Amino acid sequence: MDPYLSNDKREPVPLSKKHSSTRQKVNQALWKHTEKLPSFRLTPEKPLSLHQIDLFDKDEISRIDPAKNLSKYQKSDEFRPDQLDKHPSGHLTQNLIIESDQVHLNEIKCMKQALLEVQKRGPLPSWACQSIKTWFGVHYEWVEARYYLTRDSFIPRLEARFHFPEEVKQAGKLCFETLQCIASMVNKIKENDSLDDLQKIWSSYEKSVSLLNTLQQTMTIVLYHAFFSPTDVYNLHVRYQSKNVSARFGSFIHYMGVEKIRSEIMPREGYPPMSWSLHFKKHYDTYVKNSVANLNVLLSEKIMEPSLVPRPLKRRRGIGNDSRVQFDPFDPIYQVSKDFPPNKLEEWEDDFEDHLKGSPRHIANCAHLAEAADMKKVLIDIHRRGSLKDWERLSIQKWFRSHKKWVVDYHNHFNTSCIQWCSTRFHYPSVLSEGSIEYIQTLDNISNLIESLKPGDEVHTLMTKWSEYDRKIRCFFEHFNKMHFTLVHTYFSKKDLSDYHINVAEKGTLDVGPVIYHFGEDKFRNMLMKREKIEDVHWHLVFGIQYISYCEKVAIHMKALKSGVAPKSDNYKSSNLLSALDDLWDVPSELHALFDD
Repeated sequence: MDPYLSNDKREPVPLSKKHSSTRQKVNQALWKHTEKLPSFRLTPEKPLSLHQIDLFDKDEISRIDPAKNLSKYQKSDEFRPDQLDKHPSGHLTQNLIIESDQVHLNEIKCMKQALLEVQKRGPLPSWACQSIKTWFGVHYEWVEARYYLTRDSFIPRLEARFHFPEEVKQAGKLCFETLQCIASMVNKIKENDSLDDLQKIWSSYEKSVSLLNTLQQTMTIVLYHAFFSPTDVYNLHVRYQSKNVSARFGSFIHYMGVEKIRSEIMPREGYPPMSWSLHFKKHYDTYVKNSVANLNVLLSEKIMEPSLVPRPLKRRRGIGNDSRVQFDPFDPIYQVSKDFPPNKLEEWEDDFEDHLKGSPRHIANCAHLAEAADMKKVLIDIHRRGSLKDWERLSIQKWFRSHKKWVVDYHNHFNTSCIQWCSTRFHYPSVLSEGSIEYIQTLDNISNLIESLKPGDEVHTLMTKWSEYDRKIRCFFEHFNKMHFTLVHTYFSKKDLSDYHINVAEKGTLDVGPVIYHFGEDKFRNMLMKREKIEDVHWHLVFGIQYISYCEKVAIHMKALKSGVAPKSDNYKSSNLLSALDDLWDVPSELHALFDD
């Protein structure tokens, strides 16, 4: 939630030259106590001296008032410092930058107190070493990320309009260099060590952060809001908002308070209420288990047994890459009206998982994933064998046209018919309604690549794009399977859902051939159709024909690509279709005669 933080995955520019692979290995060896190695860079071997920390005089800082001489910082006439009065009351203190600064300082003060408590008890026990290192690993990770994104992304955007104060840059650099010194010391802590040196450098760290916060409030925010209108500030903050909210927001949530985050800060910054359930909550929970629990252990007067010391909770990367989708289907933000309360979930309690796995939509999703996985493996095999053969090119193109058509058809149907039906009872989450658009766009890009293939081409580019497509749909369906079905089962009864599926089946607008092929003909006819009360006549009139057509015109190309042997000609005679129809029901002899003629 901090404008300093973005979704940029690029490695930040190092403070000095990059560390050597040897230094990296040393750090990795020392940092086994955390679930993720902080990306340490070269750090001074000795702590910074106090005279280096005293770079600024606090009394002097308190007298700085850029508002009295804003023209000094003006770069051009295009951007004038005339926006301060346009911001809402309290804007100089009630903003994410100052609030994040205060959270940073509060976290430092808490650890300072914890170090004092541990030192009082005597020799340092092993469990305290573990807790200090685990807590510090979390702290270092989010502070480092904030520093580099401030320096390399946020400040350059401000400098497009005004001369950013050099004092603030130097103060920020000083804070981070002090933190790096602490990292070097924490790495070397072992049982029975004294914490005197760590306490001294930690006090210096607290002082440097306090001075930086003063500069931020008296200079950065004043200049920022003088040269940027409220709309500009909002747009700049939105630029850094991401569905993949980082776990480093856990500290911000903990120290600001959950209630304040949800009731004040999220609405103020334009976050929808569902952001809490979808993103913030799981990162807050992770922070509590990784950081707060260890801090509480250190502050406790009790001597902890090693088995009772909290262990770091491993975080999964990823909206998308985190399969632990947390949200509350009973949250009133989803309810459309009091006429349709969220009270149906108990009806599904006994067979929720069974229905999820057997739901027509879930089965279609599984078919989609299966096809993506098949083509991914085929492209890898072709890449290993060398260049593309002509028959492989043709088979890929024919198979892909079928894949794209039915995937896009299902996507369009879902975004119109299904979401419209769901919206009669609950507000459908935009993260789902809009989520599939991204992989459909990727599919369009792949289509251009595939249609331009020529014999002898390399498939490396296509293979890379397809792997990206496969990753996106897996990520999307992880969220979809949890959110969509839970909300549907919360607001719709079994009969409601059955009636909807029958209505879709009677219209017969979707091609279920690939779905039946990957699910299994027998299970589709004898399990799914019977459970959804779909009459068998639909098999004979629609489903069966679509299934056989898929087998003969599409599946043969995937089988050929997997085996590496060219398929037989797919210029099918009418007798093939009649043979397929004969398998479904008895075809009159007169119809055979017509085709024979």
